Amino acid sequence: MIGAGSSFWGSAVSYLQGNAKIYDGAFDLDNIVAFNPIERTQAISINCNLKLTAGIATNRIIIDQVFGGRLSVWVDSLRRVQFLWANSLVNRIAGFTSGFSLPENVATSVILTYTGGSNANNVAIYVNNDSKAISILNNALTANIVTAAGGARIGARVATSEYMNGLIRQLEIINRVATPAEIAAASITGSFQGAGVSNADYLLAVEFNQTGTANLTTRPSTPTYNITAVGGAAYTQYL
Repeated sequence: MIGAGSSFWGSAVSYLQGNAKIYDGAFDLDNIVAFNPIERTQAISINCNLKLTAGIATNRIIIDQVFGGRLSVWVDSLRRVQFLWANSLVNRIAGFTSGFSLPENVATSVILTYTGGSNANNVAIYVNNDSKAISILNNALTANIVTAAGGARIGARVATSEYMNGLIRQLEIINRVATPAEIAAASITGSFQGAGVSNADYLLAVEFNQTGTANLTTRPSTPTYNITAVGGAAYTQYL
């Protein structure tokens, strides 16, 4: 389970006492303008802290790149974590957690790592620090997925009208595979920061702070990205 006490949020804010953004499953999303740095061969780790609304049987999007090639991570109608790196309908790697569904209405840590190499076998998914088996759907990514700087969205895949229904507390992406110790620490504190990950490792970090504001951190200091909220912008306590 996720625990309290993340130094990332500052000494005055315990991780679990902060706010999370409410995504209502209709048209709530956050645009990250011009964010599109993730390559098919690049190692990355994605850290997300979320709580799924109970009784929803639709795809719920965590992050989705907008134009050109695509990186997408979401929770499907069976509450399995799915991933996709794609350049076209046939040029892609994709898969999902097998034999496991995310809990509903429970604060949950989801961490995905990818070693690069254009191979779905190089993806690992951890839920509350527990490595999950993955069923592979596609394993043929042979072309560059970054073809346009179209940005990314948190909480939505607009082209197919799919949205998050639940809470997102934080989303982080770093430019390497997190170590087992870093994954274990982040599943407790909620953040890679303070778990051995340096500022220079970050591609992106978005937090929803205690005053109900979406903040892009300065990790890394360059480049910087703008974030704009679309639809509702309501916040609530994470627990």
